[in-house]
Amino acid sequence: MSRPAAATARTHAARARAHMAAPLVRNGYFLLLASVASSGFGLLFWVVAARSADAQTVGVAAALFSLVMLVSGLSQLSLATVLMRFVPVAGRHARRLVATGYAASASATLLLSGAVAATAPLWSDDLAFLGREPLWAGSFVLAAVAWSIFVLQDGALTGARASKWVAVESLVFSLGRLALLVPLAAAGVAGVFAAAVVPAAVALIPVNVLLFSRLLPAGGGAGGVRRRELTRFAASNYTGSLFAVVATFALPLVVAVSGSAPEVAYFYAAWNLTVGLQLVATSMMSSLVVEAADSQVALERHARTALRGTMRLVVPAVLVLVAAAPWILAVFGRDYADEGTWALRILALSALPNAVIALAVGAARVLQRLSLLVWLQAGVCLLGVGAAAALAGPYGITGAGIGWTAGQMVMGAVAGVCLLRLRRPEPTSVPA
Repeated sequence: MSRPAAATARTHAARARAHMAAPLVRNGYFLLLASVASSGFGLLFWVVAARSADAQTVGVAAALFSLVMLVSGLSQLSLATVLMRFVPVAGRHARRLVATGYAASASATLLLSGAVAATAPLWSDDLAFLGREPLWAGSFVLAAVAWSIFVLQDGALTGARASKWVAVESLVFSLGRLALLVPLAAAGVAGVFAAAVVPAAVALIPVNVLLFSRLLPAGGGAGGVRRRELTRFAASNYTGSLFAVVATFALPLVVAVSGSAPEVAYFYAAWNLTVGLQLVATSMMSSLVVEAADSQVALERHARTALRGTMRLVVPAVLVLVAAAPWILAVFGRDYADEGTWALRILALSALPNAVIALAVGAARVLQRLSLLVWLQAGVCLLGVGAAAALAGPYGITGAGIGWTAGQMVMGAVAGVCLLRLRRPEPTSVPA
């Protein structure tokens, strides 16, 4: 290698090391790696399912899994975000904060999932077996509770600045799902559903042993969290997150109500890819919340770094999905490509305004602008899901994609204006 080339290589290596030295970027990339593992292997999971079972089976299993995530999302009380926000400043109280969050979420999930299973025959023919077969009802409840704790432990790991373990956990979990799916797919809906949720329950024990024994004692300084402040933040954040959960997990159910089980399968393939893109922005936003939790003065600088890092990855990915949509969906099967190409193209575009929305939500959490936090997420849900539901009936899954993306674009513009107004943080009562 010539001297100029060697000097250039050393310069690039030095820049890369300096780039990764920033905690915001490093933790953001670990969370992004976790998202890529979860989304990529999750996509592969449904590819294998689509190749191993008919569209009716995949559609019912996808609707059932979406229902688990919806019920769990509603019952987590948005405590994963609370742990991200307050574990960094909780100090010696971090363990109790996490344990209390687990107990509250598990109790809420138990109640809500039981009610949903019992009433399933009243609102869905495809999922009526939840209310008629006790074994299915019990399995559904246990899966929802396990999923709630599974998500909360990632929030605790992130708040403890141990994002690398989130990446490790996501990779092992995703590989475990695939390993189970291969032998269980022949069992129909029960086999696909078990492969999707059992690895999450298995992961709870080793991850929480690591979390409580090694990571939480070093998760913050010697300070604490004011109970009134935490409660106020948790209540407002939960209200906003209710809308975010519905916006993320209700769309396949919207299609299920207005269409057939095969249409759910076609839409779910495109929606999985879209959610994978959204996880890029979510990962950077989570890292922003952790790094700015005890240093709000640097919020604007952190926000610019997070937005640049997000767009560098999202923009090329959107272009690839739009251009190669039919070939990507053909991996699931020819019917998926024929029916879902335009839905995927339109849904992929929503990742661009979603990045701005995620950043605005993260900034609002750091600054504890709680009313803004609620209204941003409410707008995304009401506009996106409402328009998708209105268009899904007459125009099918493509109409659902158009409605969702239109709502995201409107709220992306609103979020951009909000970010400009949040450039100068106001004094808050964050504990020392």
